[in-house]
Amino acid sequence: MTNIRGRRLTILRTYWYYTELMVVFVIGGVVGWYANKTYYMIDNYLNAEPINYLCKSGRVYEQADPTSTVYIKTNKECIEGV
Repeated sequence: MTNIRGRRLTILRTYWYYTELMVVFVIGGVVGWYANKTYYMIDNYLNAEPINYLCKSGRVYEQADPTSTVYIKTNKECIEGV
């Protein structure tokens, strides 16, 4: 194989070449995984539905999940009608 100027190219095919290729591939995979995880954390923080609270009989009930209808009793107190 020659380049544009006609000089002969040597492609190294040693164990070091394959080791370096695998290390770079693994590092790229880890960086990509971490970037994807960070993106979903930021996206969830910015665009997630807020958790609702319900005041009943002087107690605060917190929604279990932003999209559920299940409320969990907490130790907080509230004043109804405010």
